[in-house]
Amino acid sequence: MFNLNNFSKLKKWFNDFARKRSIASTLNWLILPILIVTMLIFGEAVVQIYKNVISEYVRNELQSLTDSSAMYLNNFLSEAMRQSYYIYSNQSLKTALQEIDEMGEHVPIQKTMEFYNDVANPLFSALNNPYLCVNRIYLLDENLHADRSFIRYLDQLPAGIPEKEVLENRGTYIWSLANEKDNSASKGSRRDLLCLTRMLTTFSGKPVAILNTEIDIATLESNISRVVQQRGVGSAYLWSMPDGTVIIQDKEFDDSYWIAEGIVESNNSVLKIAYSTDLIQQQAKRQHFALIGLSLLMTLLAFTAIYFVSHLSLGRLKQVTGKFAASDLEGHIEISAVLYGKDEAAKLDQILTDLYLKYQRNVDAYYRLENAYHVMEYQMLMSKINPHFLYNTLSAIRWSVLSDDKEEAASGVDHLVSFYRGVLSRGRDMIALRLEIATLSEYIQLQSYAYSRQLILLPDLTTEASDCFILKFLLQPVIENAILYSNQEQECRIEINAWKEGEELRITIWNNGPPIREEVKRELNKLNELDAKVLSELTVSQNEKDSYGIYNVISRIRLLFGEKYGLWYSVPLRGGTLAEFRLPFISSPDSWSFIAERKL
Repeated sequence: MFNLNNFSKLKKWFNDFARKRSIASTLNWLILPILIVTMLIFGEAVVQIYKNVISEYVRNELQSLTDSSAMYLNNFLSEAMRQSYYIYSNQSLKTALQEIDEMGEHVPIQKTMEFYNDVANPLFSALNNPYLCVNRIYLLDENLHADRSFIRYLDQLPAGIPEKEVLENRGTYIWSLANEKDNSASKGSRRDLLCLTRMLTTFSGKPVAILNTEIDIATLESNISRVVQQRGVGSAYLWSMPDGTVIIQDKEFDDSYWIAEGIVESNNSVLKIAYSTDLIQQQAKRQHFALIGLSLLMTLLAFTAIYFVSHLSLGRLKQVTGKFAASDLEGHIEISAVLYGKDEAAKLDQILTDLYLKYQRNVDAYYRLENAYHVMEYQMLMSKINPHFLYNTLSAIRWSVLSDDKEEAASGVDHLVSFYRGVLSRGRDMIALRLEIATLSEYIQLQSYAYSRQLILLPDLTTEASDCFILKFLLQPVIENAILYSNQEQECRIEINAWKEGEELRITIWNNGPPIREEVKRELNKLNELDAKVLSELTVSQNEKDSYGIYNVISRIRLLFGEKYGLWYSVPLRGGTLAEFRLPFISSPDSWSFIAERKL
């Protein structure tokens, strides 16, 4: 009799067994027999279910495929019925036929031409599609000239159409099998047709013509064969009228076939598809998903057993994880031997404890180094920009001095001093946008002096944007490019607009120079898709080229603010070139340190 005392003894035996072996060894010795027994028990049940269920399932699936094939035919015939009814109910055609009937045997050639040009040709040309069906009118009287394409005489009606029955059932349509001479084939060849026939009458009810919608059975047969063969190799089919008349049949059926029937509702015909027993067996083999599902059930039960068994073996590891889970956010844990023994759990406890303490000692040093790295990268980028501008400006002043234009050189030096007073900004990295614009005004004066041309700066800032803080010297490279690539024969106009949009600062810089080339625009905009650190390395590699200014601007933005911000170029409808900055809206320079820390 099993009781709690026996369970305690079993648990003690298992703990002793697991303590002397690895976890993997424990699972192999205990779980493997359970899996073997489980497979033996459920394997036999799966085989029996497979034999009884799969064959019936396959037959139901093949019946569904047969119904879909019948639906395909029904759609084909429905289109023929739609075209026939459209012609039958066309009031213009009915009116024209009545007028022609009232004229008797003498229909003027003018009336004949009007009938074909205004009524018959537009109507039939829009509907007739030889691939689907052909619509024709067969005149009862020969008072109208027949063009032999859409309009024919009654003696040309395909053989097999029950004319008497059509005349007696004027308000309804009749499906029938017919044939006619095939003019496109060899002499004596005839073409089999499936026809939808109805009588055309005047408004008073007098019969004047027979409307016949003709479907080429050869074309229809190729479609049926293609659809049926898609259902599986070895299929045969038979399509017959309600009275049993065969429309299409590819081969005879015998006892080796399993037959499924589908109804084509448009004409109540019957489609029979015979599937070979070999096909059914092939289809049944494809239904092994049922077997897979049952196998998954067995696997689930097996893993359930594994869980309960491994739970006892892995209980010692839970003591280790519980110790680390109890530690606070600062990582202070009580160092003590929790587990004793030679198994993996005891060794893991000691190793994780040592690694955890080393990690906590190094994490602060890591963040300090990471922060220093970002600051160093930013300072390197700034050091690339300042010498670049200083070199260009001093070269212009030197040229003035050599030209003995002292007053102009002195004015250039004054503007340069004012400019660098704004740029240095007492060592601050962030500067209010209005002060940055004032510094750019000094820069424009320097460039106007250097290039001896008229440069106009037109800033338009909202109140919020004026007080927003941005990286200093951020806009200057864009202004410099606008001047360098502007039309030297006219004044250079530069418009700066800035506003707050959500939590972002938007700044646009437009110039009236030639539009930026498409390949340059695409190359610069693509920089906004690169990783910030990769872009930083790319910027450094551009120092030897003339275009490094914009690279550095985009790199500074993405490195310090994140990858959702950047600088994009476009060509507006008004002409010129438009540069658009997307920056975070920083209302106070104190928040700059928060942004830098957040990037870490």
